[in-house]
Amino acid sequence: MTRKAAFFESRADYFGRPLDDGVLRALLANGFDVDVYAPGGDLPQNLYPTNVRRCAVEYRRGWLQRNLSRRGHWRRYDLFLGTADLAMGFAGALAKLAGRPSVTVCDEIYLAGYEGLATTLYWKKLSQWAMRRAAFTIITDEVRIPLQREYASLGPDHQFLPYPSAYAAPYAGRTRTAARQALGIAEDDFVLSST
Repeated sequence: MTRKAAFFESRADYFGRPLDDGVLRALLANGFDVDVYAPGGDLPQNLYPTNVRRCAVEYRRGWLQRNLSRRGHWRRYDLFLGTADLAMGFAGALAKLAGRPSVTVCDEIYLAGYEGLATTLYWKKLSQWAMRRAAFTIITDEVRIPLQREYASLGPDHQFLPYPSAYAAPYAGRTRTAARQALGIAEDDFVLSST
């Protein structure tokens, strides 16, 4: 019997980025069909097999309330995943409703003045609750562990799975010279980049 996962992402343009790609490929390798939910995410996809579908979600209270009344729909999923903050809040609430496990996929930490999508206390508390409820947290770097523990008030026994953000296939885009030309950067200019 095929297992199904619902993966909630913060943004539709996150589809296929390195961390999410790695998570999707791991789910596929473990026999899951995956529905990827994102705002405006009901889009065609050709990066993965046909058992990966893109679906729309609205990160609004009305959407969540309507979907909390659809328990049977959400029980068809065996696993819920959500990227940090609001997407995880929705994944966690629906996982609880369905009686299924959830996993936080965390490559962003929202502390101090850096706000994620959960900008009100209501959404922050829902997101933090969902992160505490998660079976474990996938992180891109171990330096995120203390930040995530602080942000979501995670206990000392909460498990983390480091999953480095990397592409599954070698880079096949334009050359460094072509990229510099497209951006108007001289060949001898020093470039420093950070994400």
